Amino acid sequence: MNKKTSAETYNDIKNSGLLSTKRLQVYEILYQMGNLTGSQVSKIHRQKHPTNSMSEVVRNRLTELVQMGVVEELGIVKDPYNGRDVTLYGTTDNLPKELEIKKTRKQLHAEMVERKKLVMEHLVIWAKGNNFPEETLIGLRKIYHQINSICKDEL
Repeated sequence: MNKKTSAETYNDIKNSGLLSTKRLQVYEILYQMGNLTGSQVSKIHRQKHPTNSMSEVVRNRLTELVQMGVVEELGIVKDPYNGRDVTLYGTTDNLPKELEIKKTRKQLHAEMVERKKLVMEHLVIWAKGNNFPEETLIGLRKIYHQINSICKDEL
């Protein structure tokens, strides 16, 4: 077992509250046990924390810990429980980065609507400034309404 994480980094993470409780539980398993697959972490997690026995909880926390930079994917190995090719995880000597908060579908839709408005405003100004015929402006408005319709369908 080759630990990349120093005791100092581990203690900083543990004592500072930089990780949520569930993330810290998964991180500690990897730190204490060494490099493991997701199913191995999940099995140990079930034994230590019987109320949180769902493997998806562990897998989601592993993904977040990788995104935060405190856990890394070390490669592909054969899972000891089912023989499938799976990812091997290990800790790093990094302090956690903040997770990027994903936008909700509603937020993404609102952004798309705003961008659509800007594009159409610029197109109309450009078309008028270049003395395009009224048919072109009608065509642009038609495109605008089609895009608007698509945006409504997305929500």
